[in-house]
Amino acid sequence: MITEISRQFAKDREYNQLVQSLKEKRTPCTVSGMCDSSRPFFAASLLNELGGKGLIVVPEEKDAYAMQKVLSRWFPRTLVYPSRDFVFENISAYSHEWEHERLNVLKSVCDGNFDVILTVPDALMEYTVPADVLKKHTITLRLGDEFPVDDLCRRLEAMGYTRTEVVEGVGQYSLRGGIVDVFTPQYREPLRIDFFGDEVDLIGFFDILGQRTVDNAISCEIIPCTEFISDEGAYLRLEKEFVSLLKSFSGEEKYRDQLKLELETVRSRGKLRFSDRYYGVLYNEEYSLTDALGKDCLTMVFDSVRVLERAKGFYTETYGVLSRLAENRLCRLSAGLPLMDQELFAVSMPGQTLLVDLFAHAGTAFGEGETFLIETRSVSAFGNHFDLLCEEV
Repeated sequence: MITEISRQFAKDREYNQLVQSLKEKRTPCTVSGMCDSSRPFFAASLLNELGGKGLIVVPEEKDAYAMQKVLSRWFPRTLVYPSRDFVFENISAYSHEWEHERLNVLKSVCDGNFDVILTVPDALMEYTVPADVLKKHTITLRLGDEFPVDDLCRRLEAMGYTRTEVVEGVGQYSLRGGIVDVFTPQYREPLRIDFFGDEVDLIGFFDILGQRTVDNAISCEIIPCTEFISDEGAYLRLEKEFVSLLKSFSGEEKYRDQLKLELETVRSRGKLRFSDRYYGVLYNEEYSLTDALGKDCLTMVFDSVRVLERAKGFYTETYGVLSRLAENRLCRLSAGLPLMDQELFAVSMPGQTLLVDLFAHAGTAFGEGETFLIETRSVSAFGNHFDLLCEEV
């Protein structure tokens, strides 16, 4: 089917010229005339022609999931990289679902285990755990390995896991005698690791409802379940930052008290619920998914004007919240923000950039380059059969 789709697009002269420009790395390029329903097929055809990996940026989450449904027919490793809500206050009751999914995708990208990544602008703008830190804090276990159970539990705590009596969701672990249950983001089912002393004796996956092992394995990986890993170095840097903030504090007393409570959390090595305020303190570099993707990636931005509008709105809103926190002396903007601004976002796209819009428009922050008009008709889907026809030129 993908060959037939490419054949249909190959009838269009400007499509062939676009492919040649991409092969010669003459980018950014802009394509206009592309109706919504044909865009996943256009993306699939291009990725098939160029034989590489792709990043697709769309204005809305619903667009990403709709396109994933189509693209995954030909590219099984099509993943959606979601945005997550920043947490700047010491709040414990909030969902980590999107953070877990982001870490799963980031790990797949770092391993090269993906075909296409679909995302929205704010997800790319949000900084995350650097690849070297993610690798350092990924635990690999094999049958017969020696790994003290106490050390494993200590490392799981640093990686954001919460100890519970029974594991029921991602980000939890339990310890019963020599058995460690842990639900890591990259697996659909939780792991059960049976130790004989300090030796890994059994590795398996179990069903949450029945709590029974359903499959065995010879090895496994456990990745962090938080984008802010609280190892000893992070705690020491945060403690230094809090001491500095309190030493120069000149705001309201209630905010001084808040800082003191948070400092006690740091000193007692507790959960860092407020870590989004201190990205620049926790990590020495600003790292996003685009850094992990590298240069050998075709980036397609659909509805580029709307994408930039969303990026600008997200930055403005987030910066406003952080500014108010800084005015209350709860953080320092100069210490680093947990996101990039819209200008940096536009120029940080990995590899070659292709803008795909319905109507032609003047150059944007993504840059100017060659423009191509590829008009398409609507695509009708009936089961697994697709009709795709380019307009005759």
